[in-house]
Amino acid sequence: MLRILFINDYASVRGGADQVAITEAASLAAVGHCVRFVCSMPGVIDDRLLVAGVEVCSPPTQGGGGLRVSPLQGLWNKSIAKWLRGILEDQSRKPDIVHVHGWTKGFSPSFFTVLRQAKIPYVVTLHDYVMACPNGAFYDFGGSMICHRRPLGISCLTCNCDRIGRKEKLWRVTRQYLAKYTAQIPSCLPHVINVSRFSQRILSEFVSPVTEMCVLGNPIGVEKRPRLPAPKEGSFCFVGRFTKEKGVEALARASAIANVKVRYVGAGESEQLIRNLSPSAEIVGWKSPSEVHDIMRQSTAVVFPSSWYECQPLVPLEAAALGVQSIVSDICAAVESVRDGETGFHFVDGSIESLAAKLTAAIQPGIADIHGAAAYANYWSQPSDPESHAVKLLQVYRNMLCVKPAGVS
Repeated sequence: MLRILFINDYASVRGGADQVAITEAASLAAVGHCVRFVCSMPGVIDDRLLVAGVEVCSPPTQGGGGLRVSPLQGLWNKSIAKWLRGILEDQSRKPDIVHVHGWTKGFSPSFFTVLRQAKIPYVVTLHDYVMACPNGAFYDFGGSMICHRRPLGISCLTCNCDRIGRKEKLWRVTRQYLAKYTAQIPSCLPHVINVSRFSQRILSEFVSPVTEMCVLGNPIGVEKRPRLPAPKEGSFCFVGRFTKEKGVEALARASAIANVKVRYVGAGESEQLIRNLSPSAEIVGWKSPSEVHDIMRQSTAVVFPSSWYECQPLVPLEAAALGVQSIVSDICAAVESVRDGETGFHFVDGSIESLAAKLTAAIQPGIADIHGAAAYANYWSQPSDPESHAVKLLQVYRNMLCVKPAGVS
């Protein structure tokens, strides 16, 4: 039995990192490991943690109470670091492993100094690029394009690339500076988990040569069910936020050219733009996971047109587990989970014509069933369900306990 301490800002699902952290903690507790879940933001606790018997710890107060964290605390939260030091110095409950997921909302970079001083093996799952890039995406939201600037270089500092604006960019740059030069991350991280080979290639230049890196994809919460035949009439679905970088504008334009119907699951700032560009679009809002899966199963293909370096998109993997082909942008890690011309299609990012052509190709007779069956067989040959994921994660932990990277304290 291992004693494992998870660190994540939230104990409920607010985003992908929360989902993974909670799933991992609950899965490991369910097979007999002693799991504690430390969060920086007091609030609702996911039922899965409670059912699995995971002890959840949160600070008694946070910036005067409640869920708010002041801007200064977000840069360097001394009180959180002190509180976490007390947890780690409790010798009667000292963990064997510390696993870090989300930390930018409340923990701030300060807690990494505490982790190094505690001399406990720890690993960080890199769900995005916040360890290297101030806005965490290597994406220029102002220019709507991939950003190739050197983080914290002159061109980075002068670029208004943040989604919110210049003030937020200045705040993020300050946090990045403290993370890099005071907390010494990511250069001094001993172990990291990348969620795809794609993201590992991008992040590898920012970590120390002696950092132990591995790839472990995220767990996928899809129950295995018999695959349904593809619908007779071609229809597509999109699941996610309605923002330009998620590719919804490109999809709306391409679907109008291909004259196909798309069902949009989600919400966001681009909703009216979708309606204007594609009058046939059906927008259904956010749905429960089971409802989303039902919509996917009723689709000819799931479209994932994101135009930034997404580390490991879950939607195409969920579609494969349900036996549905996907059409994905070639700019993100989704290309690793979709075999072009076998389990779906890749299209050229930024090309409306390329996406329209793939939409047309996906509705050709027999293609949806051929690709869907291949996607289903490929996924379930090596499933990423929570139980299988937990086995792989435990092997990562055991490797950490056996091997200590040279030169990393």
